[in-house]
Amino acid sequence: MESQAKYKKFIERLNTNWSLFIQKRKALLSQQERFGKAPEKITENIIFHLFTEVLDWDIKDINYQIDYADIEITKLGVKRILIEAKRPGGISWNMKQIEKHIAQALRYAYKQKVSIIGISDGNKLYMLNVKGGLTEPRIFISLDEDLPHEDLYYISVNGVDKEKNINIDFKNSKKEVLGKYDSTDTNSDELLNKQYKLPARCFAYVGDPNNPYTWKLPYLSLDGSVNVARLPGAIGCVVTNFRGLQVKTIPEKEIPQVIIKLAKATKSVGKLNPDNPKMANCYKQLYNAVDQMGGLDKI
Repeated sequence: MESQAKYKKFIERLNTNWSLFIQKRKALLSQQERFGKAPEKITENIIFHLFTEVLDWDIKDINYQIDYADIEITKLGVKRILIEAKRPGGISWNMKQIEKHIAQALRYAYKQKVSIIGISDGNKLYMLNVKGGLTEPRIFISLDEDLPHEDLYYISVNGVDKEKNINIDFKNSKKEVLGKYDSTDTNSDELLNKQYKLPARCFAYVGDPNNPYTWKLPYLSLDGSVNVARLPGAIGCVVTNFRGLQVKTIPEKEIPQVIIKLAKATKSVGKLNPDNPKMANCYKQLYNAVDQMGGLDKI
């Protein structure tokens, strides 16, 4: 009952304060309208107003430039949320692009043991849970809507500890996320695995985002496309023995997430079709593993 009362109180605050936030956000973006661009600081200011006025964090909870992280939100000195801010409109909202920004935030969060990360360009806010060296989507919010999204509760003071995850496909969610990926658009902060010359976002498992030697099972090319030549090998490493003993360097508890990630990639290139009698054996094994896990709805 106490939890329900806190939730209701938060929703009341959210609905009361949202319109004023929209006004302040529009005012902050005036520089972009005036000169055609605005610096990253504008996004940081928008995030500040969101967390301290719409949400229920104290001004003293907001910290800047902690171990290279743009924004860290703390409570009683404990780091709760880490956010990477990009200039307004500076993120192309398709997964091939934003995985680079996620990887950057994840590296900082892993080192500091922060369990929730986010990226924002002042237009949208994407928050993720951190589990080991992997992430899972938590919430995805547009910051320019007339009405607030109630999922903001899950990054509020009382909601930040609640379990929350979502399924989202950035390729199909909205028109603006369908932008063309430019493989030459590199991130100077990205580390590369020396053997494969690939960043962490191209591997199905990332142990320590700051240590390329812990990245296993490359399955994407540098441009973010699925590498169909490497995909069967990556799949074989985890489904030939479902308990993951064939990949001893990957903790058994992380294998289900790796399997789901590989299954999504396999499905995206049209190779995970159980109705196809010619489906390769490794893909059949992958499908069966996902089915056994009860994860078909996640791919």
